[in-house]
Amino acid sequence: MANVTVTTDIDNLLKSADNAAARTNLGITDPTLESVTTNGATTLNDISVGRIATAHPTNSANNNTASGSSSASIGGTANVASGNRSGTFGGRINQANGTESSTFGGTSQIVRGDESEGFGGTNVTLNTKFTNTVGGANHVVGLATSPATDPVAKHSLTLGGESSVIENATHSAIVGGESNTIQSTHHRSVILGGTGITTDAADTAYVSNLNIKAGFKLPTGATDDYVLTSDANGVGTWQSKTKIQGVQTTSGVLSFDYTAGEIVKTILTEDVTSLAITNAAEGDSGMIIFSTDGLATYSMTVGSPNIVISGDPIDFDSLTTADVITMDYYYTGAKLYLYISGDQDLSGLQVKPAEGAFVDGDKTALDSALQPADPTLESITTNGATTRNDIVVGTITTLHPSNPVNDNSATGNQACAIGGVVNVVSGNRSVSYGGRENVVSGNDSSTIGGLGQIVIGAEAEGLGSTATTLNTKYTSAVGTINSVVGLAAEGTSSTASAHSSVLGGSTNIIESATEAVIIGGDTNTIQSTHHRSTILGGQNIATDAADTAYAPSLDVQGTVYIKQREAADVNKAGKCQLWVENTTGDLYLTLPDGTSKQIAFVV
Repeated sequence: MANVTVTTDIDNLLKSADNAAARTNLGITDPTLESVTTNGATTLNDISVGRIATAHPTNSANNNTASGSSSASIGGTANVASGNRSGTFGGRINQANGTESSTFGGTSQIVRGDESEGFGGTNVTLNTKFTNTVGGANHVVGLATSPATDPVAKHSLTLGGESSVIENATHSAIVGGESNTIQSTHHRSVILGGTGITTDAADTAYVSNLNIKAGFKLPTGATDDYVLTSDANGVGTWQSKTKIQGVQTTSGVLSFDYTAGEIVKTILTEDVTSLAITNAAEGDSGMIIFSTDGLATYSMTVGSPNIVISGDPIDFDSLTTADVITMDYYYTGAKLYLYISGDQDLSGLQVKPAEGAFVDGDKTALDSALQPADPTLESITTNGATTRNDIVVGTITTLHPSNPVNDNSATGNQACAIGGVVNVVSGNRSVSYGGRENVVSGNDSSTIGGLGQIVIGAEAEGLGSTATTLNTKYTSAVGTINSVVGLAAEGTSSTASAHSSVLGGSTNIIESATEAVIIGGDTNTIQSTHHRSTILGGQNIATDAADTAYAPSLDVQGTVYIKQREAADVNKAGKCQLWVENTTGDLYLTLPDGTSKQIAFVV
């Protein structure tokens, strides 16, 4: 036969009607994901898939499962994402059964409710729609008898603590504590720390002990010269003072004076081009509440040098008169950190040659040419990186497109480092999602967003925090900076601070105290053994007892309930007690030396 080029014969072969038979005779088989990644499992190409699940390297019983449409089960072990568009990320034995629901870290979280999320909990069940848990153990939100689609406990959550229940009550929260219950219909109620507390009304905050560091204010019917009075049920009234200021933009600039109030309310009437704060010091923080006049769509630009840590200013484009957007801020002394509530090119195709068809005599010459080099993930995804097939993998790491110094690293068993830059995951079954320079060394732990979060404790979670360390097991932090949960000396598997959390604020510390929570504030400390205590805002507050809520000042917008008792509690140096006697209903003030003064009586 005539001499022909190898390329010509290959083209004839692959374009002939005998293509399939020829490939079989030549020993060519289509590559699989297993064969591809055996040769090379690293690529800088983008990959799009149908569902994705990570698998245990040796024991298939510990594989994750993603069976819902567009679901994902990434990192961790033995997790199941069966809800449509649901996801599990890290942790172990978690279930995301509800539609568009998710779990992050934690152990044995069961999320039945649609659009519900479990963050770092243990043995927690979310039964109904729009419910959440952060840290904590053995909690239930929403009654199991209610459908997963029912919002009967919508926007309710547990934060830290253990063995508490929110029944069918909306917009409610249990913070820290143990064995507390918010009963059905008691909407918008909150339990702070303590143990064995059960609600009896809506729109009420409950606490076993309350330690107020500076002052107590109650606006109901009060004037400057009113005193606190009580009825037989311990219902009292007091003075209030607002810390909310109203501010409007000027030529696109939203500027506010911190001394006039840390909470700012504004109605958008134009695009915001920058934010500015005056008379503020490093560590000052608060919230801006945005609504709109509804006359147009307004954009949000925070302006240099301010930085958005979490959230997206684009959300302002969809703000309506029926909604509000909140923006938490933290001032560094120089800037604000803000937290916002495939056509194919055929031009190179070779023209069909004039030579005759492929004949068997050319097989020997063509064998080596037709056997391509083993494909790698890089070579395969260069040709096409989109598939609707399900993918099951070992570990997952995303890389910087051009600078390997900014690559993520996932070295733990079934670990994942997805999104962000310079995140390091060395804990087994641990994950990081987004953010930068986060380190997850604890097993079954995770970080989401944030900067410089260090998660040493097992089954611990850092969510959107900055320069924060979680030293011990079952701890969590949300949106805080320079904070610490658990003492470093206790170790990664210690439960000395189990189910304790820091939410917002700066430079706060929870030592070895379980089911304890710090919300906001600056340089506050819950000391060791002060279990189930909470600190609400303030500065430089240090606890001195368990089962106690601490606040610098308390502004109550409704009614104060004080549980009656036989006598005053144990004396504390420098602190007075306010209590109601259980037979007469009279109100007493007990001085630090134990002397009790009757300051109001029932008439």
